[in-house]
Amino acid sequence: MLKSVATAVTRFVNEVLFPPCPEVSHEHARLAERVGDPERWEQICAARGLSGLTLGAARAWEYGVVLRFHLLT
Repeated sequence: MLKSVATAVTRFVNEVLFPPCPEVSHEHARLAERVGDPERWEQICAARGLSGLTLGAARAWEYGVVLRFHLLT
């Protein structure tokens, strides 16, 4: 019985508290790579009149791309 409880606790910890990383689509990974390039980021911002945005980080995840940026005034 103790072994089954230990197995259940281990499964809970592994599956609920530390789930596997979600599968990132190729398109999201490609977009995060393009946006993460500092020169490309400057071109994107300049084309849209957003020259005060500086990129902090970009990473892909299962629902899209997470961008962290700072607005310099």
